[in-house]
Amino acid sequence: MSSVDLGTSQQAYYRHLEKLVESGTLKVESQGRRKLYSFERLLELLTFGT
Repeated sequence: MSSVDLGTSQQAYYRHLEKLVESGTLKVESQGRRKLYSFERLLELLTFGT
């Protein structure tokens, strides 16, 4: 996986992710020491009609 510089600290990045999880926008699954984030609504839109 490649990394992208978002111009923010890693701590701020994870804080924003957690806010998206808390709001229900993102879903999160733990995979060992890693977390997998998914945007289920977008996945539904992309797979609609296929």
